Amino acid sequence: MSNKRKTTESDTNQRASGIRRRPPTALLVDDALDSRDMYGEVLREGGYRVLEAADGADALAVALGEHPDIIVTDLCMPRMDGWEAVRRLKSDPQTRCIPVVVLTALGWRSGAVEVECDAYLVKPCLGLDLLGVLDALLAEASQAERA
Repeated sequence: MSNKRKTTESDTNQRASGIRRRPPTALLVDDALDSRDMYGEVLREGGYRVLEAADGADALAVALGEHPDIIVTDLCMPRMDGWEAVRRLKSDPQTRCIPVVVLTALGWRSGAVEVECDAYLVKPCLGLDLLGVLDALLAEASQAERA
């Protein structure tokens, strides 16, 4: 599955200026190993450093310890589901500014908005669609930091 994204103007400017930025870090949260493997590969091919967690409780620990640039999470997971993980992430001053993308087979977009997710995608999701959403959210967050 090749989901390589096109070279952007930012990529070209970065190479031309000789500046090498660190790759953005994405925390991928899903109890299904197949999903983590597939979407993890998409993210790596898209230039992301990928951290993984199998449930919401592990996601909170990783987010607090690693401070990823963006989080992609499923909703239905054991121990702590994605709903509760997102609530806690968005209520914690250390993690509330991290964009959270819900990637799930469930069609509960309104619930995801209520818990302050930044984007909502339904599985199966094309890799390029996922990368496009993540890139847009990170660009938006970067502009907000500069303002």
